[in-house]
This record gives sequence, structure tokens and C-alpha cells, in this order.
Amino acid sequence: MAPEGPVDVPDTADADFVKAFQYLARAEQTAATMENNLSVLEAKIEALLAQADENERNIRCAKVEAASLAALSAANSTEETAPRKDD
Repeated sequence: MAPEGPVDVPDTADADFVKAFQYLARAEQTAATMENNLSVLEAKIEALLAQADENERNIRCAKVEAASLAALSAANSTEETAPRKDD
């Protein structure tokens, strides 16, 4: 059965408890700071990945457009150099 009333705790135990509590409070603050920093880093990585995806799509579109223009140009030059039936 637990003793009734306050229990005398030696001063060293109180000091150790206070130190442990202070250490725990600092550790929790450090963990919260690290979590915040990781969240910021994650957001930056997501933004970079989104930009990379957009850049990749733009490059693909530019290649398709360049190929289409080259094909049109080749078709036009073939038509210009081909002999006409009227000649």
C-alpha cells in the first residue's frame, strides 16, 4: 500500500529529476525543430520534382513540335522541287 502524505525524496533525486526533465524538454524542442526543418525540405523537394516534371513535358512537346516542323518543311521543299504536270 502507498504511504499517505508526502514522501521525502533526497535532494539528489530531485536534482536528477529536474535535470532529466530539462533534458527531455530540450530533446522535445530539438525534435520539433527537426520535424519542421524536414517539412520545409520535403516541400522544397516536391516543388523541385514538380518543376522537373514540367520541364520534361516541355522538352517532349518541343521535340514533337520540332519534328512536325521538320516534316512540314521537308514536305514543302519536296513539293517545290517536284516537276509539275503542267511543264
